[in-house]
Amino acid sequence: MATRAGAAWDRGEVEVLLRRAVERAGHEPASWSLSRLAAALPAGFRPSREALREILDGLVSRGILHVWPGRAPGYAAVPFVEVAAARVLAELQKGRSTRSKLARASRLPLAVCQDAVKDLVGSGRVFQHPRLGNRQHFGLSPADPLDYARGGLETVVRGLGRKGFLADDIRGALVRFAEGLTGPREKGADHEAALLGAMREIEPQLDRGAPVSIAQLRARLSTRFADKRAFDDAVLGLAESGRFDLQSHDLPSELSDQERDALIDNSRGSYFMAIGLRRD
Repeated sequence: MATRAGAAWDRGEVEVLLRRAVERAGHEPASWSLSRLAAALPAGFRPSREALREILDGLVSRGILHVWPGRAPGYAAVPFVEVAAARVLAELQKGRSTRSKLARASRLPLAVCQDAVKDLVGSGRVFQHPRLGNRQHFGLSPADPLDYARGGLETVVRGLGRKGFLADDIRGALVRFAEGLTGPREKGADHEAALLGAMREIEPQLDRGAPVSIAQLRARLSTRFADKRAFDDAVLGLAESGRFDLQSHDLPSELSDQERDALIDNSRGSYFMAIGLRRD
């Protein structure tokens, strides 16, 4: 028991009150400053600033509270790195971006944003793209080779057009050329990366077990797969890896022809409607 200005306060009770105040704040918009926390305590439970700072330091050392960066120390119930990661992921939902743009859009110091991006890339939740000129992009899905080949391909296509070749013939030639460069194993790896990236774009909580709609996934990757069978085979191949689970529709008889066509036949009288990461 300690006293201040004639009032008695108990350290344990002050810790509980501080934790409740900070936890009510949630992840956003900011942490609690020392002054704000002091003002939030009832009159009979306000230690001196020095004693309050000591109590807060103890809560931080035990992992109960966390210090957020800023002009003055701020205290929160969650580590700032988690908040930074959530902001970065939210921005990448809008499309690929660079570290500096992510930092500005996420309202993060550049160094903090860089650490968050590094951790997300290391965990596989974000993809680091090859450099495009002087820019380093990051995204929720792998880089699209077309972004890197577009300039050269446009030159080739224009040149062939000037020689009198028809657009459809040029397109067919480019497809045959690309198919000749990629073997079956490489195609499978490319498809897996594309599927996983698109799944994370559709469902940010994928890594926590949230399923992704097969119909949405098909629509998102409509330009990547030549036809329905190619997409279906890629998804079924992903499931065969043992890292993913497929969910079947409970009432297939109620599906329209169009709805069935957007799903995948499970060969048991129903259709796979969702896919998710297996959680052992």
